Amino acid sequence: MAATMANKAWDILQNEFKGSDKVISIKLQSLWKDFDILLMKKGESAQAFFFLMSNVINQIRSYGDTIEDKKIIQKILRSLPMKFDHVVVAIKVSKNLNELTLVELMGTLQAQEERMHRFDQTIEQAF
Repeated sequence: MAATMANKAWDILQNEFKGSDKVISIKLQSLWKDFDILLMKKGESAQAFFFLMSNVINQIRSYGDTIEDKKIIQKILRSLPMKFDHVVVAIKVSKNLNELTLVELMGTLQAQEERMHRFDQTIEQAF
């Protein structure tokens, strides 16, 4: 009897904070849409973009859906602005995307972003 009461209490709490299965399904559809349309905006840093992407992914996972890092990496590479095109090509050619981690990808993109920023500063100082 105590187990039944505990299960009922858990179900009530779960419905209160997560929602019913129908509500969860609707929230997941919305989150997957957010994931699909997320693009790095002009002027946005790689770190800020990763933060937004991580937020959506964590919400998707919190509602019980799974998403592999490989799919996230592919999405990130497709979502970068044109100024990263040469980096995307280099990553695809030089790295095994099945073994690439999100941390490695983030580090590579941030390092390249820093190089581009230093280059822009050098050009500005030249004039």
